[in-house]
Amino acid sequence: MTLPLRPIRHTAPVLFSLLFAVSFVWNSLPFVLPLPGPQANQALADGLDKKPAGTPNPEIEETGPRPPVEVDPKLVEEPVRAVVSGKVVLLSEALARRDIKAYPEELRGQVVLETRDGGLLPIIPDWRGRALFQDKRLRDRPVDLLVRQRKSIPHLQVLSIYTFDEKGTRQLTDYWCDICSIPMYEIKDCECCQGPIRLRYQPKQLPADLVPPSGQPAPAQPETSKPTK
Repeated sequence: MTLPLRPIRHTAPVLFSLLFAVSFVWNSLPFVLPLPGPQANQALADGLDKKPAGTPNPEIEETGPRPPVEVDPKLVEEPVRAVVSGKVVLLSEALARRDIKAYPEELRGQVVLETRDGGLLPIIPDWRGRALFQDKRLRDRPVDLLVRQRKSIPHLQVLSIYTFDEKGTRQLTDYWCDICSIPMYEIKDCECCQGPIRLRYQPKQLPADLVPPSGQPAPAQPETSKPTK
């Protein structure tokens, strides 16, 4: 059984209405498709040249884990022990006070010892010096630092940190676990019980071999024995 075809005179108005509706919607769209041409080709090329956001620039060295560096025996120096005094401050702030411009993001977190005569000495963030980078309670206050110094580099390798209380009493400053009764030298959980630690102050004088009768720090002395960690 075949269905009768509709007369053309009934189909034409429907097609005309459909075409009119499509034309109306197309003209109402808020964009125009680009036509092929030089400008379109250049825009396409510019889009292909752009790198996605977050793509690293190979010309800028990134920080992160690096392969270990071999020790050069010719550069190894015998350190001397010394006491240096001043305040540990953020390097960015120390430079700003001296009207020295620098990019703050490159200096973020770096600290120096600002000596009593206004000098700036960088600090090595090792097992002992790291606390000065971590703990703001140790910064912007008078300190005596027992350090290792080397002739060819200005960086201080901290051995002990001495702060002062309100009465000016010198205090050996480190961290302490009350549960395990062991000292710690940076902010982290106790290495034994994994519990919290606290900042500890112990009234204590500087080593006798570095303190002359006047009470002022003595000149640097050659290191006779390496202190244990």
